[in-house]
Amino acid sequence: MNQFKYAFIVLLCIIGLNTSAQVVLNLNSSKNEFTVLEKSPYKLKAKTSLDKVNTMNVTTSRGNFIELGLKGYSKIYDAGKPQLPVMSKLIEIPYGSEVRVKIISYNEQEINFADIGITDKIIPAQPSVSKSSILL
Repeated sequence: MNQFKYAFIVLLCIIGLNTSAQVVLNLNSSKNEFTVLEKSPYKLKAKTSLDKVNTMNVTTSRGNFIELGLKGYSKIYDAGKPQLPVMSKLIEIPYGSEVRVKIISYNEQEINFADIGITDKIIPAQPSVSKSSILL
């Protein structure tokens, strides 16, 4: 019976540490989505919205950092710069075409991390490692 109590207490501590290390930043949008509004041979119109950003505390040999995560997004691999979530979509463009990007409108929401108790910097992106360079 003592082993069960001990395992239960350890489990509660792990759950407590895990939840205290994560903060969910709720944004103004009601859902996280990427939608293609219009698609033709001459035009692609899309809309994206974010409902929340997940944060997680990360401890490295260089100190404490915060990592940002968004469902459906990947990481940026620009070594040394903040590791921000990015969305990548491939589109097919005919050879010889002229591409023009026009942002029609956007809404932004600024969040001061210090105001919500986050004092660490965003973790820097690490350089991409080639699979062929990994020694087993």
